[in-house]
Amino acid sequence: MDRLGMPLKPGSDRRVPAVGQGLVSPTASGLIDGVLAACAARDRISIGDVVDQLGAAGFPALVLILVLTALIPIPGPYGMVFGTAVAILAIQMIFGRPKPWLPAVLMRRSVSTGLLVKAGSKMRSWLASIEKLHSPGRFKQLAGRETSRLAGLVIFPLSIMISLPIPLGNVPPVFAIAMIAFALILKDGFALVLGLFAAVLATAWVAAVFWFGGELLAGIWPLIG
Repeated sequence: MDRLGMPLKPGSDRRVPAVGQGLVSPTASGLIDGVLAACAARDRISIGDVVDQLGAAGFPALVLILVLTALIPIPGPYGMVFGTAVAILAIQMIFGRPKPWLPAVLMRRSVSTGLLVKAGSKMRSWLASIEKLHSPGRFKQLAGRETSRLAGLVIFPLSIMISLPIPLGNVPPVFAIAMIAFALILKDGFALVLGLFAAVLATAWVAAVFWFGGELLAGIWPLIG
């Protein structure tokens, strides 16, 4: 049993080095590698363990992992769970908090490592491909500490959209947040601008879904009333 009471797999060793300790490359795919390595030692992994695993990688790394995990088809209100977690992190980014913090009730939530590894392996190859399109340090003045506050302002409403029970409504906000987090991790200012543009498109998508849903409901309500 580990410190959170989660069963370890036979013959496993939970002592996996956290991201940011110099053993994992500071890239998005490297972050996934660290989390997947931790998953190999247990049957379930909590959000708190993911936070510990990322260590010094900071806000954008944690936001990226959580927001991509929101796409995993897990039974239950996990879109709301991960969306809420990202919203809390966004608020901390806005106020310039140096280290991520999440409430204990969210830190204790866990998911099956089998599902996470399956989805994470696909994410890893996708992230590695996307990284080839980035230029770390490009216009890095646009992806500095103060820009992180602006990113938090954009990520916060997008995280609320992820929490809403809208069919396919969370996909564009997830990708917009992922693009922003990617840019902050690699300090790619040009990519951050593209991420902010994607956030505008995601907002327009969710608004259109709401409008279409309202129009549809208004059309069928007289028929069922």
